[in-house]
Amino acid sequence: MNYHYISHVLYQFIYSEPIYRELGGTFLVWRPAVRWKVYRDFRFHTKVGGRWLSLPRVRLVDRLNLPRLSGVLIANSLYELGGHRQDGLRTVLMYHGTSDKIPRASQEVVNQFDYYLLAGPKNEKRLTAAAGIDLDSPRLVRVGNWMFDRVVNGEYDLDRLRARFGLTDVSRPTILYAPTWAYGGGTLLQNFDHFVQTIPREYNLIIRPHYAERHLAPRLARRIPRKYRKHVMFANSGKPMHHHYIDNLVIADLLISDTSSMLYEYLITRRPIIISATDSDEVTTSDEGMSVPHVVDHYTGKEDILRLIRRNLVEQPYRNDLERLLQSCFYFNDGHSTSRCLDFLKHVPV
Repeated sequence: MNYHYISHVLYQFIYSEPIYRELGGTFLVWRPAVRWKVYRDFRFHTKVGGRWLSLPRVRLVDRLNLPRLSGVLIANSLYELGGHRQDGLRTVLMYHGTSDKIPRASQEVVNQFDYYLLAGPKNEKRLTAAAGIDLDSPRLVRVGNWMFDRVVNGEYDLDRLRARFGLTDVSRPTILYAPTWAYGGGTLLQNFDHFVQTIPREYNLIIRPHYAERHLAPRLARRIPRKYRKHVMFANSGKPMHHHYIDNLVIADLLISDTSSMLYEYLITRRPIIISATDSDEVTTSDEGMSVPHVVDHYTGKEDILRLIRRNLVEQPYRNDLERLLQSCFYFNDGHSTSRCLDFLKHVPV
């Protein structure tokens, strides 16, 4: 079986990495800059026939006029594809992240795939509504969040990860600030100066800009007060395999975010979350029972952020609510979601 992976930007491809690692295949990109980034970041990331391959196979294509393909085409983003209705080819959406953002794509685009591998009820509700698909459709394949498996199975080395991100004072709790970008009302510039002048008084602070705002990091880093620089680190979201977002999650004791998918991905750690309040007409939080913003504390700029962090770390007032949200938003959470994906992809009828 041939496997192909297609997406818009580099960081979205990391949602195919657990599959690519086992099945190999070819990356399809429609932007030359992404091609070279895939070469750089996906070296030594697949084992085929019992050996690790060094360079990935990457092919530059016209996404609106795809070449002749066979096997399975796995997409991680919602962009219109053309020429994908081919004999011997099936298309599968493995969407990147779970959030409250309203898909920007049209119903026709969201509905263009043969199958949808679903991390949980939250994404199922959002994608089926956007695509106009019935919930009992055989096109929906419920596998659970395959990105959670490493966390559930404890497949990480905390000491190595802390060193990779520059955490030297492990006696302090670590706060992860991971805002989204303009799509969703990102709060990086809104909060940056106050956070770097306040949070490092008591805590380590890792700042993970969204991939679309990674270019801001060098300029912002110069605004960190000198006395706090050893306690403030930037995650390099421009190199998402080396500074993987899952690695950020497991070393953080508390997350601050706005409408980023990190709000929901972080649930698997069962640790506290604070919302950085924002306003965006591209987000809906109306789904009671599957909404982090309906449960946790919000920081609007008026509250004492240190007091808010301290309360959540010490009292953990929403522990039970966050556990309920984890079970409501994601299927299984048992460390075997990648295996379910692989089982389906190996046997998908083409």
